[in-house]
Amino acid sequence: MIVDTESAAHFSLGSEDTRTMTSAKQPMEDEPPSYEQIVHVDSTMSAAHRPHISGSDRSVPLPPPTPPRKVYSYMNPKTGEQIVSYLPPYHPEMVCVQKGEHVEQTKYGCAGLTLAFLFFPLGIGFCMLDRKIKCKRCGRLLDAGN
Repeated sequence: MIVDTESAAHFSLGSEDTRTMTSAKQPMEDEPPSYEQIVHVDSTMSAAHRPHISGSDRSVPLPPPTPPRKVYSYMNPKTGEQIVSYLPPYHPEMVCVQKGEHVEQTKYGCAGLTLAFLFFPLGIGFCMLDRKIKCKRCGRLLDAGN
């Protein structure tokens, strides 16, 4: 291993058996300029010598402000719970909330109907497992039949 003793850092063991680093830092000949030197624009400089960043002098138009959304407040007639929503009163889900109930529609799957027919007394249990109950008004799935 080749070690340059002039520019390498030297390690020595201290009395507590810990390593301490002493470096012989020499000033670099080609140090990069500091940030302040690059960014600083002297007011006495002519316009031809000043740094120019393209696009910085153009003003970007701001997007128009979005209008505030209207918030609707509902009360569940059965529980008395107050519900706050962005949905308007004529939305199907909010109609169900205002009435306090869903209009149920039950559909049975093909597999459940087939098993109910083939294994008549016990097959009705399979038919009940393969049903879906949805609200006619808002379309919410009330029972998946699992």
